[in-house]
Amino acid sequence: TLLQYKINTNGQVFVEKGKPLQPTQYLFQVFIEDEVYKTKKAEAEAKKWDEYLAAEKEKLERAKDEQDDSKAPENRKPKVIKSSYQDLGEAFLFVGDCILDGTWTMDQVKKEITDKVANVPAANKMRLRSFNDSNRLIMVYRDDKTLKQNLKKNLKDY
Repeated sequence: TLLQYKINTNGQVFVEKGKPLQPTQYLFQVFIEDEVYKTKKAEAEAKKWDEYLAAEKEKLERAKDEQDDSKAPENRKPKVIKSSYQDLGEAFLFVGDCILDGTWTMDQVKKEITDKVANVPAANKMRLRSFNDSNRLIMVYRDDKTLKQNLKKNLKDY
């Protein structure tokens, strides 16, 4: 009944096609880092550094001009360098779903991902990490722990 699933109101229920999971199994979404994003991010970082260096150079020139009596201060106009926001796109590309067991070692997890999901690196060249809503990579999953031990209380279906 719906009470067994703790559904007490007539709210929305999402029904997904697929087989029921065992209590230790979880459905994971697998993402890989987008190469285009990495290139755009490197270019944006280089541009920021160029802007910073230009601003520092301008400060040095202004300091030199202030010491020089031949230039009047009212004739100088400070240069304003504005950085424009650039959308870099999505940092991670979704490549597939995979059912993983919380009791598995990380070697088993990597092998299952390699077997079930296309476009991922080989298991021996794979490092698993979590990322947050800001596309920032956070914790690294340690190979000497199980999936559940790595994720602690954060292990749940998406």
